[in-house]
Amino acid sequence: MRRYDYHRRRFGYGGEFEYTPNDQHQYYLRASVAGYVESVLKNRLTYDKLDGAVQVDPNNPSGYLTTTTLSLKGTSEEETHRNQVYVVGGKDSFGPFTIDYHAAYSKATFSVNRNYGTTFSGPKNVPFAYDNSDPDFPKLVIVGGATDPNNAGLYKLSKLGNSRESANDHEWSYAANGMLDTHWVGGNDRLQFGGQARLRTKVDTPFTQGFTLAPTTAGMLLGSAITDFYGDRYTNGPQIDQSGVLTLAGNSSPATLAPDLGGYFHAKEDIYAGYAMYTVDAGKLGGVVGVRVEHTEATYQSYSFDADGNLLSPDPVSRKRNYTNAFPTVQLRYSFDPSLVIRATYSTGIGRPGFSQVAAPITIDRDNEVITRGNPNLKPTTGNNFDLSIEKYLPNSGILSFGAFDKELRNYVAKRTSFGTDPDNFPGVTRVEFDSYENVPKAHARGIEAAYDQRFAFLPAPFDGIGVGANATYVDSEVELRSGEKRQLPATSEWTWNAALYYEAHGVQLRLAAQYVGSNLFGIGDDAATDVYQSPRTTLDFTSSVDLTRNLRLYFNVKNLTNEPLRIYEGSPGRPIQREYYDATFEGGVKFKF
Repeated sequence: MRRYDYHRRRFGYGGEFEYTPNDQHQYYLRASVAGYVESVLKNRLTYDKLDGAVQVDPNNPSGYLTTTTLSLKGTSEEETHRNQVYVVGGKDSFGPFTIDYHAAYSKATFSVNRNYGTTFSGPKNVPFAYDNSDPDFPKLVIVGGATDPNNAGLYKLSKLGNSRESANDHEWSYAANGMLDTHWVGGNDRLQFGGQARLRTKVDTPFTQGFTLAPTTAGMLLGSAITDFYGDRYTNGPQIDQSGVLTLAGNSSPATLAPDLGGYFHAKEDIYAGYAMYTVDAGKLGGVVGVRVEHTEATYQSYSFDADGNLLSPDPVSRKRNYTNAFPTVQLRYSFDPSLVIRATYSTGIGRPGFSQVAAPITIDRDNEVITRGNPNLKPTTGNNFDLSIEKYLPNSGILSFGAFDKELRNYVAKRTSFGTDPDNFPGVTRVEFDSYENVPKAHARGIEAAYDQRFAFLPAPFDGIGVGANATYVDSEVELRSGEKRQLPATSEWTWNAALYYEAHGVQLRLAAQYVGSNLFGIGDDAATDVYQSPRTTLDFTSSVDLTRNLRLYFNVKNLTNEPLRIYEGSPGRPIQREYYDATFEGGVKFKF
């Protein structure tokens, strides 16, 4: 049973300088710095080692009897995220020819200032009863009440550690685009071409630190328990005194803060691109035809280990990747009349693996007992996309549209999940999750979508601001997870929809919106029984604002009005493994523009 207490402090500032000497020339300089500092306190009561002899509970035909081991784990962590962006550029027109250009530098840093983790060992071989007849709220009972999980005196501090992390991700980018009004076929024809370079480097270095603990007294650093967890159904156990943990760490003999070579990686990825496209407008018929060519030069570095976790070399291993791709596109548009338009598009694209996926670092999530390992052999995902849509523009800015699409993917990057033990990183834990990634040769996503939005501006004031909007998408997706076994694409729901009732007029904006996301594959296991899914979820949000003057606006928003949980299950809906309740989020304030 987990209880997390988050606190986030945001910061940000920026500015822009623009110089426009005339209508043909424009130059600008922009800068932005934003980020946040977030701290979290975690307290977790675990019923572990439920793999002993299991028998039906004679007093409850729906329940089972076994034994368990109790433990408490805590976390006191603080991290800082900072993003910086600086851009200089301009635009010049010389008759029918226009050129725009920019140079930019961006830098994102992530640092974990502290991450103290504690483990309190509790009683072992405790008689335990489990009833899953209500899978959302299974009953957990210590048989006979001989052991009280809320008794702080039953737990002893057995482990104290600290981890930090420093990540630096920066990129230089340059781009120039030219546009020539050609008038070869119609009055609005134009030829566009340009080039771009993106030079990106990211270094991520985690650190670990252990502490030698003196013999401890039972109940040390533990306070009273929280017993009204999930509507009085569960207990979170004794609460860990996190300030006391920090004091203990300061008074203990710590080991040297050492780099975690398993989680280290250095990635450099440079992308050079050029494109040309021609846009034609011949009355009712129009379209775009073009091609983009991208060349990628990448070097990924990480340390290598053998099957027993021993370091193979004191130096990181470098893996180079160089490849070139061409991405053609054809877009056609036909206007039956100004209010009825049909569009057809063929396009191509690429999705490169994330640095943490392809650089092969090893990430250890000690809070959730998950080990993630990157795959240096991953290839980028490429796709061929076909889209067809028809749009009807209604009076008063309304729109009704229908569409169909087919996305054919190659080398789809899929996450693989398996379970086992890792005595070195998780001693005594009987179920550790191991995640990695691999390419699946083929996958697809096909479907239809529809949307409707209408403001009833024809109504008399003040009702002229009332409007409704809705859209829905159906997706038939498929990927071969295991030999001969096919499933829907991970993170892809069969059905999604949004619906909103709104008011926008006379300086007032009100919107009540509902969003639905259907069940989707969350993680791929060793077999169908261990595949992990996210349950369907419907959320309800409210946003509002009132213009007091031309420059002053009040706003008030509420997210997740119904406190819809995020629910994850394994194999079938009757086997939930995680539920997260976020309650409603309230936001309000004043916006001033000048």
